[in-house]
Amino acid sequence: FRILINANTGREEPCTWIDDPSKPIDEIQFRRAEQCKKPDVKEKCKRACGECCGDTSISFKYTNSLTGERRDVDCAWLAKAPEKRREKVCESKEGSCPEACGICAKESPPSVAPSTVVQILPPLTGCYDLPDFRILINA
Repeated sequence: FRILINANTGREEPCTWIDDPSKPIDEIQFRRAEQCKKPDVKEKCKRACGECCGDTSISFKYTNSLTGERRDVDCAWLAKAPEKRREKVCESKEGSCPEACGICAKESPPSVAPSTVVQILPPLTGCYDLPDFRILINA
């Protein structure tokens, strides 16, 4: 799935654009609020929209505060990091790495009201974004 950001230029972005860990948490929250209110985006970018709990695969920059070393890391690296480092990094990356930051365990699953109509779809496993989906953001 790719989100059409600008119809005039044809700029498209993948679902991971919504929760890109290189962006500040307020930018991720804004993108989620704007994009995920659209039913097709919410359905096809479940992980990025926070509909299920899973980490993004995009890497982000990490700077070691002791050595000044700067390198690319990802949520899998963060999940394996020592607790103090993980806590510090999760202050700004929990929107992109909720599983690595332990947010998933804190959230309770949404309840379904008895009157809610549920569409039965083929089973999908895990938390996912559909890679081929495209939406129009700015016509």
